[in-house]
Amino acid sequence: KYGCKKFKLNDKKNDPCDHYGEDQYETENSLHPALTIKMISIGDHLSNTLCNEEFRDMFLYRSSRVTKNNVYQDIFESGIYKSLKQQNLFNNDLDIALALFIYGFTTQIKGKGTMTIIHCIIFNADPSSRYTEEFTFQLGVILGSRKSKDIYFL
Repeated sequence: KYGCKKFKLNDKKNDPCDHYGEDQYETENSLHPALTIKMISIGDHLSNTLCNEEFRDMFLYRSSRVTKNNVYQDIFESGIYKSLKQQNLFNNDLDIALALFIYGFTTQIKGKGTMTIIHCIIFNADPSSRYTEEFTFQLGVILGSRKSKDIYFL
């Protein structure tokens, strides 16, 4: 119920949470979980995006952009990106540059609950397009109590 313990799917034991004593299932006689999470494959999401010809053309921005000496126009002029290129990463025109952002905050005025959002941005598109819905997505929202319990599974 509070998202602090990961239970096994269809486990008939219905052991309560070690921290809050809450049951895994909504009722004793059902196998319907009190809380579920949905997982998607990032690879599937990205490959589906690349199947769209319009988006695939937009992904070529990273490999085809023109750089100017001593002018920082985009993240691809950064030392970190150049270092990755020297390590033979991003050799393919359609290699994907992703950024992950993690943002945590309290959900109530008194701060009894927390949420942590894991957000992803695909940097391959032109900066004027990359912050649109097509190139950003949430990987997850993690609910929690104000004080961390046993979150070893994250």
